[in-house]
Amino acid sequence: VTFKNDEHTVITIGYEDSELQIVVNGEDYSVSSYSPSVIQVNETVYPVLAWKFTSTCVLLQGSTGILVMFCGSSRANAVVLLADPDVAGGLEGLCGTANDNWSDDYQYRDGSIELESPWWLSPPEQFPLSWLTSPSANGSCDSTNVRRKRDTQ
Repeated sequence: VTFKNDEHTVITIGYEDSELQIVVNGEDYSVSSYSPSVIQVNETVYPVLAWKFTSTCVLLQGSTGILVMFCGSSRANAVVLLADPDVAGGLEGLCGTANDNWSDDYQYRDGSIELESPWWLSPPEQFPLSWLTSPSANGSCDSTNVRRKRDTQ
């Protein structure tokens, strides 16, 4: 999972060899606290809080109003995204505009929505492909990207 808080802060979370790996702008990072702490790698401080929720869950709270919870193991992972109400209406993608209305969830990059029933009944297989970024354009969907509508206008 890749979380891009801003143009200077890219955080990747995943498992490698059964170990949780967190990389901040190419540098390894370890979340050791169950209390929110500002991410600092070497001398650089990033505008993101990180903390453990459980021994297998890590939370990232960005300055953009997005909270990412990554829980998992080497066999299965889950990602939960929460948006501050101040930014929720300006989002696009998996959660639509984050307005608690399932009918606009799974909004494709081009703005189309192809669901005729709630997403949990039959999630569209092509959805993640519409959000591939340049590094993942090889067909592997290994990142989660959040963008605001105003960033694309």
